[in-house]
Amino acid sequence: KDCDCHNNSCGDQSHDPSSSSFGSNLQDMPRSRFVESTIFIQGMVTLTNKEDLRPIEKLMQQNFFRGQLRAYHLHAPSRTLKAEHDPRLLSAEKIRSVLVKGLQGEEWGTIELAHDGAVENLALPMLTTEDDGDEVDATDDKSGSWLHGLKITVVLSGVCWILSLLSCIGGYWNYLKYAGIGSIVFGMPPVVIKAWMTARRLQFDANCMMVTAAFGALLLGEFDEAASVAFLFSISELLEARATVKARDALGAIVSLRPDYANMVDSKTGGVVIVPAAKVPVGSLVSVRTGDKVPADGVVH
Repeated sequence: KDCDCHNNSCGDQSHDPSSSSFGSNLQDMPRSRFVESTIFIQGMVTLTNKEDLRPIEKLMQQNFFRGQLRAYHLHAPSRTLKAEHDPRLLSAEKIRSVLVKGLQGEEWGTIELAHDGAVENLALPMLTTEDDGDEVDATDDKSGSWLHGLKITVVLSGVCWILSLLSCIGGYWNYLKYAGIGSIVFGMPPVVIKAWMTARRLQFDANCMMVTAAFGALLLGEFDEAASVAFLFSISELLEARATVKARDALGAIVSLRPDYANMVDSKTGGVVIVPAAKVPVGSLVSVRTGDKVPADGVVH
């Protein structure tokens, strides 16, 4: 299908797609080393939620490096996977073969290469905010984590807390109260750091309260009480972090609905040129293929 853009959502109105300068600007736009290829996966039509797509996501993440595969987009209604890859390092046929080998169940059906970006010269533009080199994703620090984000220090803090509670039995068990010090050592450092940063701003928050309560209990010799504060507050920190990750993922899913690119039809050559969706001018002709998102408001021909 073709979409004829006709309002302000298409981009800057100062561009005239029929002008020669606009055509030359399209050809001169910086190109990245990545191309966009489309793979048809017949069984995706039966998938109803995001969890069903996990096998495909796992294959893409485990078999390809960042320099080979910049991004991929799954679209279940059209049964397509769009991959942004460097054809010099990773061919579209290689991606298809990995999917065929990994998705061997009958429910996945036929897996075919619909569009080879290298063959069709579907080079992706280099965005102004894009570093075309290799990137390192540092958004999530998984170091020292265990069991879906549960940190080892939290586990050790909990073990020491339980041991300190056994001191309530009395007798020889009374010496276990000193295990509460271990709970403080393992559980309180992140809280102490946050409390210190808050205190430097001449403010007082829950972190400062917990540090005061924990060390106050230590000074009073109530080691099990101090351990309780340290462990329970470290658990609350973990729950808060997991809630933040879920909220970030939900927002990311919403943002991912916005198309990044548009397949513009060059009025002079008749070929398709991939440009940033934000730069599609009013009156231009955009090609919308299977699995593509419509990049702007317009009339569908």
